[in-house]
Amino acid sequence: MALPNLPTDRVLSWRTRRQLLDRPAGLGTIDVVRRLVGVQAQVASAAEQAVAARQATRSRDRRPTRSPTGRW
Repeated sequence: MALPNLPTDRVLSWRTRRQLLDRPAGLGTIDVVRRLVGVQAQVASAAEQAVAARQATRSRDRRPTRSPTGRW
C-alpha cells in the first residue's frame, strides 16, 4: 500500500488543529483538557502552561478551574 503524498503545510496545519494549538475560541480549561484527553505534566505550572497555550484569550488573572472530580 502506497503512502499518500501530502504537502507538509497541510500535515502541519492538521496537527496544529488536532492539538488545539490554533487556539480555538470559547474553550475553557476543562474543555481543553477534555478534548486532549488529559494534559501530561509532573509540575502543575507546566500543565497550566500547556492548557494556556491552547486557549484563545490570555489573561494574567486567569486561574485554572478544577473539574467536578477536584482534579485540575
